[in-house]
Amino acid sequence: MIGEGARMNLAYCTHKLSALRKRYKQKTLLIVSKQRSLYRVKLSSLDQQFLDQSREIVLENLSNSKFSVSDLSSRLHFSQSQLYRKLKSVVNQSPNEYIRTVRLNQAAALLMEGEFNISEITYKVGYNDLKYFRLCFKKQFGQTPTSYKSEKGTITRIEYQYP
Repeated sequence: MIGEGARMNLAYCTHKLSALRKRYKQKTLLIVSKQRSLYRVKLSSLDQQFLDQSREIVLENLSNSKFSVSDLSSRLHFSQSQLYRKLKSVVNQSPNEYIRTVRLNQAAALLMEGEFNISEITYKVGYNDLKYFRLCFKKQFGQTPTSYKSEKGTITRIEYQYP
């Protein structure tokens, strides 16, 4: 039989657990959908500044297929583990996933502009293998670059959505 003190302790622990869960949900910055697309919910100005700076660095090195997490972390003056924790907390992605997402978003923008063909875009965004690029693109957007281009058509300007 459970004593009165144990019941009160269990009720207190249950209450604390639900309070922690509620606080965790409030601090969640991004919601990740099944298709791995990310939607902006709420970012602090420092996090926004960090993402802007990270994105700029990746875009500066967009065509460099050798650009890696160590390059990004050194340019941001973070250790690789600090960068991993920061990106995971802000966008719920590892640094490799973040770099890939920025590259693929840029590829989608270039596709929609319609100036380049798919193989040119592949090299412009830092991929050396067209087959791997198509695989990553399909995983990110749920369709191949060709079908994405034909479905979306061309536009004159695209607004970047942060991952």
